[in-house]
Amino acid sequence: MRFKPTFEFTACRINAVQFCAQADGLSTITIIYSKVRDPNVGWPQEFIGGLGFTSWRLQRLLSAVGIVGELTDPDQLVGRYFAIKDGGSQPDHFASLEYASACLQSDRQAFEAAKAYAEECAAEEEADAAMEAYLETGIEAFSRKAARCAA
Repeated sequence: MRFKPTFEFTACRINAVQFCAQADGLSTITIIYSKVRDPNVGWPQEFIGGLGFTSWRLQRLLSAVGIVGELTDPDQLVGRYFAIKDGGSQPDHFASLEYASACLQSDRQAFEAAKAYAEECAAEEEADAAMEAYLETGIEAFSRKAARCAA
């Protein structure tokens, strides 16, 4: 039985933040992060932001790293940790490490429950197969033996 995790978050650390002003008054914010288990490879994540506007994805990332409100100083992001799944293409793909840990724990509990259920079903199937084999080989022979043991 294969159990696919419901929550596939990866722990990451923000290494750098870059701003690039656009002509319309908004900025492209590029956040370079690395996975905790592979700190030598940097992954870029681009967001749009500006005065009075912040993308939902950026808001979720800021919330995941513990920043409430607008991003005022890009250096306050460097060194912070967050969790990401599916490349961060949707707002709900960013989470705090605590939330990701709770999701992982939930997955482990679901896996253990599914595994226990599968083992229980396998044991019942084995018992049913043994009973069927017993019935096919003849009850009389077993019954005489059982009667001798009881006496």
